[in-house]
Amino acid sequence: MINLLTICEKTKITPNVIWEVGANHPNQVHVANLILGAKRVELFEPHPYFAEELRRAFGHEDKITVHQVALAEKEGEALFRDDGCSSYLDGVASPRTKRGDPPENTFKVNCHRVERYDSGDIDLLAIDTEGAEWHVIGAMKSRPRLICVEMALGPDPAMGRADYRNPYYDEIKAWMKANGYEMAEADGQDEVYVR
Repeated sequence: MINLLTICEKTKITPNVIWEVGANHPNQVHVANLILGAKRVELFEPHPYFAEELRRAFGHEDKITVHQVALAEKEGEALFRDDGCSSYLDGVASPRTKRGDPPENTFKVNCHRVERYDSGDIDLLAIDTEGAEWHVIGAMKSRPRLICVEMALGPDPAMGRADYRNPYYDEIKAWMKANGYEMAEADGQDEVYVR
């Protein structure tokens, strides 16, 4: 996992408003070491188990809000494929779709468009939604100073993974360029852009 605090220190970015979309389990939260200095943190996680774990870990802090919703292309409900930390919206070309049959366990989750929450003041965005990242980035009002986005996944024989490239890779790259972002770091999975 890329250390976002180190990148913020190098680039002199002091994020007051932090979002993590697809926050997952508390021990997987990319922005965890930035929370102390933030004024407001919003964590989005549609999986009920992980959302509850996030509430237990961070719910005591007034500046942190946990939203149990998927930020998606359309408002309403959607089918969610339960694959633990790699769960995803049904129909999305997630990394999991490269590894054989989809998980059988599914449930419905609430979906909202990013516009419902984004008032234009996000300073830092970390997003890992297993292939649905573009539906957030492409519709955002904000232009965060730093964006960390899952873009690819290399082969990992131990996990049975095949090579994966974000289905909206080209759209995300074009959006970053058009909006004045430059890549600050990449680890073969996540890419970090700053402006």
